[in-house]
Amino acid sequence: MLGIDGAFLEKHGLVSAETAGKMALNALEIADVDIAASVTGLAGPLGDGSETPVGTVFIAIARKCYNEVTVKVKPFFFNGTRNEIRIKAALAVIEEVLKAVSSEQ
Repeated sequence: MLGIDGAFLEKHGLVSAETAGKMALNALEIADVDIAASVTGLAGPLGDGSETPVGTVFIAIARKCYNEVTVKVKPFFFNGTRNEIRIKAALAVIEEVLKAVSSEQ
């Protein structure tokens, strides 16, 4: 849906700052909106075979303002069950979008 090819994911991984940023940027362009958010993470309960620890989440916010596009990615590290990590990530992305909107220039 977001048009991220397998080669990009092979290089950067499913859970990475680069993937989160690319997801948000592609969502911004595909939806033709001024702000887009993305979340990628590992909620567990088991790891994915990589060195990424369970609870690692990357949230990206892409913004279009005066024909300039910016992408900011923030890492988070949550503890808890799979469901608790997913809820924490959902709340964090809402908070990050609200911060981005309130800091509009």
